Amino acid sequence: DDGRSIKVKLKHFLRYQRSTKDDSPLYIFDSAFEDDRVSKRILQEYSVPVYFRDDLFRFISEQRRPPYRWFLVGPERSGTTIHIDPLATNAWNTLIQGAKRWVLFPPHVPKNIIKGRGLVRRDEDDEAIHYFMFILPRIKRKASAVIQLELKTHGTVPDTSPYKNFCCYEFTQYAGETVFVPNGWWHAVLNLTDTVAVTQNYCSERNFEKSWIKTREGRKRMAWKLLQQLDSRPEYQHLAQRARAMNERDGHVMKYDPVQIAKREERARLENAKKKQQKEGEESTSDDDDSSSNGDEEGGNNGSQSNDRRRKKQRRRMM
Repeated sequence: DDGRSIKVKLKHFLRYQRSTKDDSPLYIFDSAFEDDRVSKRILQEYSVPVYFRDDLFRFISEQRRPPYRWFLVGPERSGTTIHIDPLATNAWNTLIQGAKRWVLFPPHVPKNIIKGRGLVRRDEDDEAIHYFMFILPRIKRKASAVIQLELKTHGTVPDTSPYKNFCCYEFTQYAGETVFVPNGWWHAVLNLTDTVAVTQNYCSERNFEKSWIKTREGRKRMAWKLLQQLDSRPEYQHLAQRARAMNERDGHVMKYDPVQIAKREERARLENAKKKQQKEGEESTSDDDDSSSNGDEEGGNNGSQSNDRRRKKQRRRMM
């Protein structure tokens, strides 16, 4: 119950699934099923829906690409709490068995409202079933109350209000249905029954710009590999040009670009040379100061000795 992932054999999980009384049961998210000799046969049992096949990340090796494809097995009451998918990717989810309850928030709805800030008690769990049963109803009630008050007070909802154009989409997904989740949309899912599903995240030309910005920041080596792959394919070279134009616009320097690596090394060499020169100059100045100080001391001593001799001669004359 600490939020960490664990590994368990499927036979043990199915036994757990049949008997569990947990309020928020464990939920299988298997992203490595293609690595197993038996379970990888699942890949032969389905194909990516035609609407979602333009996946630019397919040009990245499976080792370089972050997890993107999952086989899901969830007991009743399990699910995923509110979240947004990584790298600004789109997602699709096909339900094979059971029923799922979904809620989606468009990107313009503020995160603090979606998360229920100020509406969650300290003793409440961050679980999907709790979000659907308690947090989401509170969010909708507060949104309705604020909107009604502002309409009564101002006749409209001010543009400065965080509840301006507030909305969310709730629906139930049944076996055989596929849900599309656009990039940037917060969403949560609750399994109403025992479920089996397959889901995948992807980047297409439609969401390339947003995904490129996220990838170049969060997956620097992957971004460079992707840019190389787009460059090598005539049908996608316009996307490579767009990525470079975005980098130039934003002043973004790609860490693994050989040209940029050479520039960084040259800058480092010049900086080191400058520091070395400054250090040598400081040492030279220190030596000159020491020599001048020694000369002053010697001159002072000679002057003192001459004065002593003159005083001795004066005493002899007086005597």
